Amino acid sequence: MADLDSHLSQALPGSRYHRRGALVLVASLTCLPWYGGTRASLASPVEKPAYRFALPQDVLALKCEWAQCVAFSPDGKKVFAGTNAGQLWIWELKKEAQPQRIQLTSGELLTGPVLSLAISPDGGRALAGCADYRVRLVDLATGQVIHVLEGHKCPVFSVAFCRDGRRALSGSSGSAGTASIFLWDLKTGKPLCRYETDQIVHSLALSPDEQRFLTPEFTSVQEWDLRSGERLRALKGHKGRIYGVFYSPDGKTIISGGFDAVRVWDVQTGQCLRTLGQGKFDAYHVALSPDGRRMLLGGIRKMHLLDLETGQELKRWEDRAAGFVRVALSPDGRYALSGEEDGSVCVWRLPEVKEAPPGK
Repeated sequence: MADLDSHLSQALPGSRYHRRGALVLVASLTCLPWYGGTRASLASPVEKPAYRFALPQDVLALKCEWAQCVAFSPDGKKVFAGTNAGQLWIWELKKEAQPQRIQLTSGELLTGPVLSLAISPDGGRALAGCADYRVRLVDLATGQVIHVLEGHKCPVFSVAFCRDGRRALSGSSGSAGTASIFLWDLKTGKPLCRYETDQIVHSLALSPDEQRFLTPEFTSVQEWDLRSGERLRALKGHKGRIYGVFYSPDGKTIISGGFDAVRVWDVQTGQCLRTLGQGKFDAYHVALSPDGRRMLLGGIRKMHLLDLETGQELKRWEDRAAGFVRVALSPDGRYALSGEEDGSVCVWRLPEVKEAPPGK
């Protein structure tokens, strides 16, 4: 384990698989826990994750696997990764057990990837949006696919469970007439409603009362009525593509993040309350903490943790593996999860949340 970093630095220098190649040397090791402490500085390139899980790599055969989407279980004890090889990997934190591996698709180059992932509120099922236009509902105890949800005409980039676990939303890519959002009955596997959209649905968010939902549509935030499918309004102001949309836990604000900035909107008026990090983060993957106070932004080879109240950048991870960093936050808001294109899935300790002084 101690020599892993030196092996990584020597493997195929200058190539896309520079870091991936070294993982062949530890192919039999699927869980690499590191317990090194963290530094207090904003950017700490020598920091090691609390846990690191390695996906199988065979650089000589050009069979490299990496996470396209990542998630925590609702109790925070497991981490999940959906991969370009059509597989769902599940690791238990703090246990040196072999991971659970579930093959969901053929793994073919264009149709095989798992693009989006959500875990049911009870932790018993997973919803996987795939590049073959299908959504798969998986029983995590048995590893069996309960339903294959069909109806999308393009790859499925976002999925979300309703709180009761009986219904779910999924959104696909495409242009007008092919991009779509579905509301599903998970007991029957049949669609309850289909909504037409014009852009890639990178993100879905249900309001706390589950009467409305949000989607990004290029540079605007679209709010929908869940029952009627009517578009209620568009929140405009972003200058670049939006990749993540969220309601705050109290339902009073909407948060949107993407390539150009993070914006916080007033739910009642639709007015933008503040714009944070304009032109600074270049985020393609976005996660909101459960308390709604912090946002994790994943870009190309980097991550940023942002305080949504002050706009302060709390932490930065740079010089990650080549390509996009997929991100998620733990249910308690204490850990970040990254999926990186060297085949690693990492868990990172986050700075403690500072409580506001009394009276503020």
